[in-house]
Amino acid sequence: MDGKQNNKNTYGLVGEKLGHSFSPLLHSRFGDYRYDLIEVPKDRIDDFFKMADFAGVNVTIPYKEVALKHCIPDEMAKAIGCVNTLVCKEASGRKEVRGYNTDTYGFEYMAGRAGIDMKGAAVTILGSGGTCRTAAVTASRLGAASITVVSRHPSDMGLNTACPVKYVSYDDDYQNCEVLINTTPVGMYPDIGGCPVLTGKGQEEIVDIINNYVNLKAVMDVVYNPLRTRLVYNAQKCGIKASGGLPMLVAQGYFASKLFAGYDLGYDPVGDLTDREQKLIEEVTAEIEDSVSNIVLYGMPGSGKSSAGRVVAQKLGLEFTDTDDIFTTDNQMTPGYCITHHGEEEFRRLEKQAVYKAAQSGKKVIATGGGVVLDPENRELLALNGRTFFLNRKLSELATKNRPLSEGDENLKALYYKRLPIYLSSSETVIDVDTDVKGVAQKIIDGLHKTGNSKMRILVINGPNLNMLGIREPDIYGRQTYEDLIRSCRQKADEIGVEVYFYQSNHEGDLVDIIQQSYGTTDGIVINPGAYTHTSVALLDALKCVGIPAIEVHISDVDSREEFRQVSYIRSYVARTISGHGLAGYTEAIEELYRRMSEKER
Repeated sequence: MDGKQNNKNTYGLVGEKLGHSFSPLLHSRFGDYRYDLIEVPKDRIDDFFKMADFAGVNVTIPYKEVALKHCIPDEMAKAIGCVNTLVCKEASGRKEVRGYNTDTYGFEYMAGRAGIDMKGAAVTILGSGGTCRTAAVTASRLGAASITVVSRHPSDMGLNTACPVKYVSYDDDYQNCEVLINTTPVGMYPDIGGCPVLTGKGQEEIVDIINNYVNLKAVMDVVYNPLRTRLVYNAQKCGIKASGGLPMLVAQGYFASKLFAGYDLGYDPVGDLTDREQKLIEEVTAEIEDSVSNIVLYGMPGSGKSSAGRVVAQKLGLEFTDTDDIFTTDNQMTPGYCITHHGEEEFRRLEKQAVYKAAQSGKKVIATGGGVVLDPENRELLALNGRTFFLNRKLSELATKNRPLSEGDENLKALYYKRLPIYLSSSETVIDVDTDVKGVAQKIIDGLHKTGNSKMRILVINGPNLNMLGIREPDIYGRQTYEDLIRSCRQKADEIGVEVYFYQSNHEGDLVDIIQQSYGTTDGIVINPGAYTHTSVALLDALKCVGIPAIEVHISDVDSREEFRQVSYIRSYVARTISGHGLAGYTEAIEELYRRMSEKER
């Protein structure tokens, strides 16, 4: 629809170039009226507002400030300096256009939903456009102690706030904040790789947050496509409260629909929401999330990602894509051929391009290559618009034919235990591949509306030489093997109802990496560092860094052996040390972690 149409019953969204918009969906759920997208060129926008041939419209960029001149704004719209909702009524034979800004209430709803408290906070806002005005006035209204506006060309915006406002450039110091708000379009589709402030890639971005934003408690990003921007994703990886812009979009639409229906929003629209209203807003938010999210499948080569993914896509009416298929089409060779003839490094470089292509848009089921998760940037891109699942299949059942990196039992085993913690840390939900393809597909579908697994996750970490159990000094360590250890731990986990995963390495740095990668995905750690028990400050620091409850285990009674074995650097951190109980010490540790964590939840 264009701006020429005259219809006093018209409702819609007014903008210059609108493209795709969720607004018609929102208003179809919130009201009983037709809602159109109305594109108006800049040279005709003043005439459109003057004619006011509409019952109610929402206004988007770049017309929010222009609209203010053509209406009677309420106090909130005046304070912000722009409107996003116009309602036209007949009064004494004349048209009267009232202007409102429901974005402020959407912003407030988004903050409250994420548990973000502005009261007394130092707030930094990135960007100086109209949305910055909304964010600043809302933050001030919610009790912010100070506001810093960051832009490329800083100047006084004359913001109507109760707290002091400072204007700085991106070259200045603005990182000493408690709440960081992005109002720029950086990171928005299709340029999902963009990030307004963070430096580096992958783990470096997290380091940037930890080192430079030392007081940061919350992040808000008004961008809603992708559902999570890189800024939001990395804040969440650091355990910081964060929200993308979709809840703001949905809530502002709800408040606009109430104005269209003739209701007065009152003094505290967000606080006055009824349980029924909040439920409706959340239902619509979830509906949009489902409509744009990708379903991302991780797992070892041969775990059945493509087979299950095709069934899921067919059942849900989604597109199916496989990063290996994209790779093959774009490079005219299979992943196996590339690894064999050009090396794994070249394969991973080209694979990253395939991942970016798959992650750019939504409404797909994406089966990934087994090693996609090795690159932090891949994991990040796929998580921005994706629900992530790890398909965990038994080693003995994994297909290895024509898979050069996993051919042979020892190669397969080493690959699995190296990647397992990365699969776990990258996935919201673990799917055990213990049934046929249709059954696995149904598990994935059932998991879409769960926030995560209900079972506790416990990671068992073993250090150097413990893979040689049964061979290494059997008079001290016994004749049971590493496989026996895994079997007994799994039996105990099944008995008490927890999920247990295993990692073993002979290298200290690998053990540190695994501990770090368990942050946010693992509930408890059972650790036998082997010889590193007596030497590694790094392992102690890693455990302290992630803060996950841990129990130390030793098969032999180290306190009765050589003096150097009686030193344990991690003992000052762990909840308990179990020593000299053989392999049973591991199952005792699993059971005790479960008991401790269960008591904590009560």
